[in-house]
Amino acid sequence: MKCKQCGAAITLDVNFCPYCGTENSQYKLQRKQMFHLKRDYEKTKEKVLKENQRIAASSVKLTVIAILIALNFVIWFLAGNAWDIMHDYKYSEERKNIQLHREKLTEYEENSKYLMLAAYYDEHLLYSIEELEEFRKVYQACSNYEYVYSMIMNLYHPENYLSKEESIKNICDNLAYMYEAMEKEEYDNPKSFEGQHKKTMDSLKREVELLLVTYTKITKEEAERFEQMSDGQRQIALERGLGLYED
Repeated sequence: MKCKQCGAAITLDVNFCPYCGTENSQYKLQRKQMFHLKRDYEKTKEKVLKENQRIAASSVKLTVIAILIALNFVIWFLAGNAWDIMHDYKYSEERKNIQLHREKLTEYEENSKYLMLAAYYDEHLLYSIEELEEFRKVYQACSNYEYVYSMIMNLYHPENYLSKEESIKNICDNLAYMYEAMEKEEYDNPKSFEGQHKKTMDSLKREVELLLVTYTKITKEEAERFEQMSDGQRQIALERGLGLYED
């Protein structure tokens, strides 16, 4: 599976993404599923043992062994495929509400609720639904904007676990991803860059400029040129604005 924030490949058994530190929402779900599976296994095992105490010793052994092997196989299969099973089920359920999803995404776009759009898209696994493909680029831009916003806010949070240098690098990386999502590629759905989607992307750029000027103290002129800057130039501008070069 992939981290919903940075897109890095992670496994179900890690609680936090080792690359960006984002909590893996599937970790607790998997632990909970495994707990229930183990509990059901123990209950079934106990029931089988009691039931077969009345049967001849040889039959008991053979029956118990067969059932335990079968249960172990089921647990192994479910544990290894829990994510795929859950994903496929949720995908089939979400497909029943395509029109509702379209209306909600459109509502969030029109009302400039970018963080809610990204959260809704993630929650309902809409990246798997082809009929909503035109929202994919907007979602990617909103998702990266959400991360940039949180990293900028964390710069002023007393419990921020990242240094300013690390936060600045994360901000620059996700700004690059956001700007990349706004670039039209040959294989992209043309509708992704038309109408309200284009307005949303333009608005996100202005929101980023305002965040940078307000919280990182770079100049308005620098913020307006941020999209055209290289990654190194962006990092230097933020380091200077945040006072990393002061004695």
